[in-house]
Amino acid sequence: MSSPERGAVRTIDVTRRAADWHACDGENKAIWGCGSTIDAAIGDVVRSHREHFEIAITFDGKLAGWRAPKEDDTEITDEAATQQGGVTA
Repeated sequence: MSSPERGAVRTIDVTRRAADWHACDGENKAIWGCGSTIDAAIGDVVRSHREHFEIAITFDGKLAGWRAPKEDDTEITDEAATQQGGVTA
């Protein structure tokens, strides 16, 4: 699926499940995330699919990570962000 044109609105559908919330791209249900709150579910889908939503997340001027950092990149992990006073979703 191609990305929407710049300025186009992307819809995220949120659904209450028995034990949590589920959020997915309105056009591509394979792009999804979940969480204990609506905000957590939306945060999970967006940060887990940054390329799809065409965003970069930074913390303290460095690309914030939600993946194992590569040997030579400056990306930080959730644990490092938390230790530095950052907030992770």
